[in-house]
Amino acid sequence: MIPDIELQLQVVIKSLADNVLPAVDPENQLALQQAQLSVATLKAVVQNLPLQQRLLREDVELNCSLAETLSNDILNAEKRKQIEDAVTDSRNALRDPTNNFTDLQWYARELRAEISGLIKSGDVTLNDAYSNVLKTSERCLMLGRSYNKSMGFEPNNQDVPSLEALLSE
Repeated sequence: MIPDIELQLQVVIKSLADNVLPAVDPENQLALQQAQLSVATLKAVVQNLPLQQRLLREDVELNCSLAETLSNDILNAEKRKQIEDAVTDSRNALRDPTNNFTDLQWYARELRAEISGLIKSGDVTLNDAYSNVLKTSERCLMLGRSYNKSMGFEPNNQDVPSLEALLSE
């Protein structure tokens, strides 16, 4: 039998909530808050598990699009090639069905690092770069807020669309 990751996480959550949280010294507020945050984080992971792959694919795609847009304004040919190669590698990763979500996370991080390095280098027109980064960041931020919505940090949960709705746009 193949272990069901969702079931395994739910068992851990139940054990933490039923056994560990009540055993935490109520006088130790930091430990209690951290234990509660750990349970909330695991619940968010379980809730979003079915959408995780789509979310990470969207993250890679957003960063590919941003990198492609920025590459049009790169003054240094070597930097342009570096960004173009990173985009090609990332797009190939999206086409490869053997890549799992940790692989996709790696590609998204690498692209963000390339984009960040490009902007820091000054080899791209900064006004255009900033507006494109802000545009992409709005979408990434909303995806992140939606992913973490169940953790209770949003002052108005109703203002944040569901992750499923955002990924369907």
